[in-house]
Amino acid sequence: MDNFFGYFAKQKILEHKDILFLDPRGCGNSKPTLCENLNDTEVAYPGIFGRTEAEIEALLVKAVEECCDSLVAANIDPRAYSSVAVAHDIELLRKEMGYRQWIVRGHFYGS
Repeated sequence: MDNFFGYFAKQKILEHKDILFLDPRGCGNSKPTLCENLNDTEVAYPGIFGRTEAEIEALLVKAVEECCDSLVAANIDPRAYSSVAVAHDIELLRKEMGYRQWIVRGHFYGS
């Protein structure tokens, strides 16, 4: 958390607010991970390997297609892992945590 906010900013925020971190279903540290191949360094950070834009696009398309195929093979509906599903999860979490309202800050995909 200190890396995300900085120590002093975090302390100031915590005087008045709670801070919650959420990894959307299947992403980051959530369990189960949606598709292990999407966490491979080569896929997660394709730009660091000196590839062209076309090569990166082909790599990512292939990784997502492999992920989708593995979900379908396991009888899992890939549509259950959408931004709309994440929004519903966030709202459910808000209610379950007992917050009347909250401020949502996004950072990277899942946010």
